[in-house]
Amino acid sequence: MSATSGALTSALGAIGQETPWTVMVLAHNEEANIVQCLDSVYQSEPNSIFFDIFVMANGSSDRTESLVRDYGRRKPDVHLVSTVLGDKCNAWNSFVHDVVPMRGGATIISSWTEMLVWFTEYSLPRLVV
Repeated sequence: MSATSGALTSALGAIGQETPWTVMVLAHNEEANIVQCLDSVYQSEPNSIFFDIFVMANGSSDRTESLVRDYGRRKPDVHLVSTVLGDKCNAWNSFVHDVVPMRGGATIISSWTEMLVWFTEYSLPRLVV
């Protein structure tokens, strides 16, 4: 067994394959990056992990929110959470205090698209292990 498949097996065993992995993406004016970031989440895990992706759009004045809404129509596990205040701390707090309690102790993976984060193959199980 390779290190990669061992990490995947450990991660899946720890949370169960049917449990969605909750991914948070903080996004402020990320229309140039948000679709590629979301695509990379799905491309990172070739073994059909289920995701719940929450894009915390904080004070965006570009097309970030409309792109996420359109993406969510195609992928219903992508959720837009819009906050008026353009502040990462506020978006993080909204996620931690509003979204996480609704998820009931889900596996949380966070990403900041401002840093141009895209996931590569098997990167998500490595983050959880």
